Amino acid sequence: MFVFIITLLIILLINFIFLYNSLIQKKNQVNNAFSTIDVILQKRSYLIPRLVTLAQIYTASTAVMRYSSSN
Repeated sequence: MFVFIITLLIILLINFIFLYNSLIQKKNQVNNAFSTIDVILQKRSYLIPRLVTLAQIYTASTAVMRYSSSN
């Protein structure tokens, strides 16, 4: 009976260790996914001011072209 209880405790301990490790692994995967999303959003935030200046340059050049073609 004593050997059965020890064996059962060892099996439960091993299961707990595997469960804990798998939960930590899933937590790390979630953290990695969120950091990837943060990096992508940060890259996009750097591109928005460039896009705004490009649009301003384009509208200014089309205004100049319209003005010069109307004269």
